[in-house]
Order: sequence, then C-alpha cells, then structure tokens
Amino acid sequence: ASITKSVTGCTLMILVDRGLISLDDPVSQYIPEFEGGERDRVTVRNLLSHISGLPDMLPQDRQLRRAHAPLSEFVRGTTQTPLLYSPGTNFRYHSMGILLAAEIVERVSGQRLRDFEKKEIFDPLGMRRSALGMGEWKISETVWCQTSPNSNQADLKHFGPNSPYWRDMGHPWGGMHSTAPDLAILLQTMLNGGSYDGKRVFSPASVRAMTSDQNQNLQAPWGLGWALADSP
Repeated sequence: ASITKSVTGCTLMILVDRGLISLDDPVSQYIPEFEGGERDRVTVRNLLSHISGLPDMLPQDRQLRRAHAPLSEFVRGTTQTPLLYSPGTNFRYHSMGILLAAEIVERVSGQRLRDFEKKEIFDPLGMRRSALGMGEWKISETVWCQTSPNSNQADLKHFGPNSPYWRDMGHPWGGMHSTAPDLAILLQTMLNGGSYDGKRVFSPASVRAMTSDQNQNLQAPWGLGWALADSP
C-alpha cells in the first residue's frame, strides 16, 4: 500500500514539474466540489503529507465495496466526509487524501491514473512487471494477498483483496502490482535524483521535495507521497 501511495505521489509531482499543478494550491481549485467547512484550506501538499484532516477510509467503505462501487463513488464520498481536524494541524495517515491526489492527476492530465503511471513512469523506467490494477495479468499469476481468518468469507470472496473487483479497481492507495526487481528500479531512480539508465522521469527538485521532511513542525512522519515518508 505504501508503494502504491508513493507512486501516486510521484505522478502528481510529474505534473508539478511541468507547471500544471502547484503543491500550495487549494484542492478545490482542481476538485470544485471539495468545498464547505475548512475544506478550502486543504492544499495539494496537505494531501501528500497526510495532514489534510481527511480520514484514512470512509465511514461507508464497506458498503461501497459490497456494492462494487467505482472509484468515482469513493471520490464523491471523500469530498463530502467531515474533516477530522483542521488542515495542517495534525498528522493522520489517510488513504482518502491520496485518492484525491490521484483524482487531481486524472483531471489535470485527462488520463486514467493507471495509464498515466504506465506512460510516464513504468514504461520509461523499464518496469515491465508493474501496473496499477491487474494490467495484463490474471489473479492466478499473482501472489495471494493476506486475509484475516476472522473475516467474513462471503465478503472476502465478493469484495476482498483477492476478488476480481478489488484487484483490478486500481485504487491509488493500495492497488498496484509489481515485483522486487521493478521496485528496485524505482528506488534507484530516487537515489539517482530522478533518472535511471539515461532516462529522467522526475526533476532533482521533485526528488528533494519527496525525500525531505514536510511535517517537521508537527513532529510527524515526513509526507509528500514517497514511501520513506509513509513511516515514522
């Protein structure tokens, strides 16, 4: 899940590099329906730094999964759910903040997130065994995700982490499939300052931002959408 969030953050930073998004823009500039309360104070940077006030998952998460709702329904729910705290005042790991970051990428680029990641990250870096969603593979060709022995077995089969619905949904907070060698390429790209094998994907400035402490004033985990930022 952390790697999926990290790649989502990377895609947004590509658009920052191109001058299409500013980290300090309000989220409502890109998602106008994200309004009311203190939502107008939530910035793009807050989404990637997990300090927006949004919850990790929606209160109606299970109902949405049971209904096989599309990602658009999760986005709609996120634009309406109350913030848990004032933006920028606290840290709470939030999948729904990453969901809105992905929605911004899709609206600005005009592409599905999975297609943007393939075109702008996976293909240039030669990450041939990586995809958001199932890509070209079948579930039987992938590793079985862990499940709790106490979980409802009917629910697991219908919408659990190994169901066709959830595996191919392409949710940007934990829906990526990859391999250790591919992830090593992505990590080396970050260590190289944004390039790998002669191909530049991220600017050095973006890499510095993604690997810098964005939440130092809160004494919280780093933030800004990179895997190292997702852990204390």
